[in-house]
Amino acid sequence: MEYILNYTREELNSLLKEGGFPAYRGKQIYQWLYTKHVDDINEMTNLPVRLKQWIMDNYICSFPKVIREQVSKIDGTAKFLLELVDEQTIETVLMFHGGKAVKQRKTLCISSQVGCPIGCVFCATGKMGLKRNLSAGEIVGQILAVSKAHGKIDNIVYMGMGEPLLNYKSVLKSIKIITDEVGLNFSSRKITISTCGLVPEIKKLSEEKIPLTLAISLHAANNELRNVLVPINKKYPLEDLLQAVKYFINKTNRKVTFEYILVKDLNDSISHAKELAVLLKGLLCNVNIIPANQVAGTAMKRPNGRVIANFAQMLQSKGIETVVRSEKGADIDAACGQLKASTNGND
Repeated sequence: MEYILNYTREELNSLLKEGGFPAYRGKQIYQWLYTKHVDDINEMTNLPVRLKQWIMDNYICSFPKVIREQVSKIDGTAKFLLELVDEQTIETVLMFHGGKAVKQRKTLCISSQVGCPIGCVFCATGKMGLKRNLSAGEIVGQILAVSKAHGKIDNIVYMGMGEPLLNYKSVLKSIKIITDEVGLNFSSRKITISTCGLVPEIKKLSEEKIPLTLAISLHAANNELRNVLVPINKKYPLEDLLQAVKYFINKTNRKVTFEYILVKDLNDSISHAKELAVLLKGLLCNVNIIPANQVAGTAMKRPNGRVIANFAQMLQSKGIETVVRSEKGADIDAACGQLKASTNGND
């Protein structure tokens, strides 16, 4: 049986026509799934009985199953362990921004693969290896499963498990579904795709001219160090990566975010900051500094607050827009690099 969330509205309309039903029923089904977050066909009250039966006979409609929800005692970040139809599991993280005095914005960090083949040394997901890609519907289903319990999401970041651009077709299709005005009606400007630096796919994404945010997992400003931290750099070195980034900026006129995990005594010196400023000089970009999080099986440690502040100030003094990302969910292994879809809590 096919997963109904894998279809765009146009595809669903075509399927309905082939099944002998009017195409307008596709809009109704879309509204139930994406606006009302209903995945039980029997609760879709404006659908005729014959259509309900046809759907149940041919399609799986259920959202990914929430196996476990963990909530950070520090900042309220929620991490969800979700089970897919084939019993594979992935993790999705809901983060809140803004204090209690203002309306909190919600950012959902979603996964694109079960595991990841890249093998970045600071990432728990990479230690899993790649089990499989997610379908477009499984990607979108994460949003629906969380929204059903926690309400409207404000921002979507493809920064969970996996390398999104290695699952290019499904990721792009999921964006089309997410931004459908009849469904979630999400602005593409509130969507971020994070990549370790797959040059051909960045250029391909540039041609789509979707006004989303591209985030590059950089972490080093020279090839020697980046080869160690991000092994894909051996295939796509910094020179090629920067050319692809410039191509993206020229095609979309969108600012690119560079993510830089700051590791004690590895890439956190003032000389590293100066090297990074030279590398990024003149680019339409900003830098997100991410103090290293504890990941089992690695010896990497977070620099102290003074080192972090000095690194950021050096970049800012060179005209590079820089922020230090606030840590969220580290106590439940939900922070950057910690996702691993374990069924044993934080173990």
